[in-house]
Amino acid sequence: MIDINLKLTKKQRVLNALAGKDVDKPPVSNPTNVATVELMDYVDAPFPDACRDPQLNAKLALTGHTELGFDSIAPYFSIIQESSALGCEMQWEQKDNWPTVRMGNPIWKSVSDIKIPSGFLEHQDNVAITRSINILKEEVKDDVAILGKTMGPWTLAYHVFGVEPFLLLSIDDPEETKKILRKLKEITKDILPKEDIHQTVNTNMEELVNEIKDYDSKRKSEYSEMKKQESFRREFIGNLAHEIKTPLFTSQSYILTLLDGALEDKAVNKKYLKTASKAIERLNLIVKDLDLITN
Repeated sequence: MIDINLKLTKKQRVLNALAGKDVDKPPVSNPTNVATVELMDYVDAPFPDACRDPQLNAKLALTGHTELGFDSIAPYFSIIQESSALGCEMQWEQKDNWPTVRMGNPIWKSVSDIKIPSGFLEHQDNVAITRSINILKEEVKDDVAILGKTMGPWTLAYHVFGVEPFLLLSIDDPEETKKILRKLKEITKDILPKEDIHQTVNTNMEELVNEIKDYDSKRKSEYSEMKKQESFRREFIGNLAHEIKTPLFTSQSYILTLLDGALEDKAVNKKYLKTASKAIERLNLIVKDLDLITN
């Protein structure tokens, strides 16, 4: 509810809205980020440096409040900080593109590979965010909400196991998938402030299991349909190739015969040209049929 008699700071406004309490006016908040090339240029804090340097990260994040007027600040610009700290191969890109994990080169293959490396919290790419939050707290005090985040086990699984292998595993072996998610959750918990864990990481595993089962059922159905479509596609292309080959080879053979000397033979040249022409007409009809199919 809106209560215009309330006098709230921007932080209070955001927190009240999240808690379902009254606010003096609707908060304007962004839980992801507002980084643009223009803002990077404005404060001289470009990607990828702003993702790896706490000072630059804070400068760029602050523009969401100072330049765009949001009631909150979100210093985590991407989804790769923890994954980088785990040892994933990174593609940092330039300021006009988001940094990404090279998911084609996964670092783990099974649940037994999962481990939190020594110095995980002190890794440059985790520290870039945690120190940036401290810098921002000094800058805005208690006036503006600072929104932190950490990646959950599903996102981490994409990065460390690769998208395709992990999605296929979720279909082929849901139980192994659940073991992986439980173990990866420890990484998510490790990066959170200890006093916030009970509020932030109360994952309902029964609900998660049901979601995985539902996802598994849908993916199996989609996979079965894809196999049917692939079989149809192969059959169609095979039949199409056969239909094209016959008139193509016919016209080609007669034209080559004419070029080899039959063109000067009045007894056959017109006959061969007519046969080649009919074969080309057949090709033209096939192309028209394909046009009808695709429209």
